[in-house]
Amino acid sequence: MSTKFVQKRDASMQLILQVGLDLFAENGYSPTTIRMIAEKAGISLGLLYNYFKSKEEVLRAIFQKNIRDIQADWRNSKESDQGITLNRFIRQFFKNVKNNNHFWILFYDLRLSGTTALVVTNEVKEIESVLQKILENCLVEAEIAFPGLEAKLLLASLDGVAQHFLLQNSFPVNDVVHLLLMKYPQPNAK
Repeated sequence: MSTKFVQKRDASMQLILQVGLDLFAENGYSPTTIRMIAEKAGISLGLLYNYFKSKEEVLRAIFQKNIRDIQADWRNSKESDQGITLNRFIRQFFKNVKNNNHFWILFYDLRLSGTTALVVTNEVKEIESVLQKILENCLVEAEIAFPGLEAKLLLASLDGVAQHFLLQNSFPVNDVVHLLLMKYPQPNAK
């Protein structure tokens, strides 16, 4: 395959994933059809089926792409001079929610819906697991008691704040994040 063909194929797939994400977030997963995705992407239904066999496959690919992106974000933070601190984890989580709000709207919508969530159950669990492990490590580093339980409590808080932010345009997310950061002591510089 030529480089130009591969680039065109990759661009078409990325377009399909972005349009699918936008439509799923705006309309919900169930009401969005594969035809709607093709039409909004400006491609034929046949071409879309060349890349993805079904709406479920588009959804899985969206989740898998976002899992890779989230892991890359955390890996880059871990490799930075400062590493991942609790403060950075919380700030980066909300930066990701703000920058990828359509993904997080879809994530929470599917997580809370019944049968639709079955399509991406493994992907949802993987995102939760990645965040849990990173956060638990941050809490160990910060010398917080019961880091496993504290990570679950903090993730539940982050989920609640994220959902309020995604549902309410006027939600004071920056103020709430600042208050949340004040509740956890910063580890002493070593």
